[in-house]
Amino acid sequence: ESLNNQCALVDQLRNEVQLKEEQIKKLALLAEQDLSSAKIEIDHLHLNLEEKDKSLMEFISKVSFLQKQVRAVEADFANEQNMVQQLQDEKSVLEVDLKKQIA
Repeated sequence: ESLNNQCALVDQLRNEVQLKEEQIKKLALLAEQDLSSAKIEIDHLHLNLEEKDKSLMEFISKVSFLQKQVRAVEADFANEQNMVQQLQDEKSVLEVDLKKQIA
């Protein structure tokens, strides 16, 4: 009877081990599926990041171009201001000359 008890105990332990092995296989399969999903998500995020990086570079390029245009317009404006000042100076000189001629 003791031998039968031991055999029954061995069978019970064998069944428990088999159940645990099946649980481990299921968990491993789930972990593999999770890992695959995570890899897909990482690839998606990486592509998204590359697109955003490209957009950012294009934006920076446009800003740089606009900054150059602003500097050119500012330089043109400064030149125009200088010409206006020169014309005002010439006008003042001509007004003084005219007043001298009248007097």
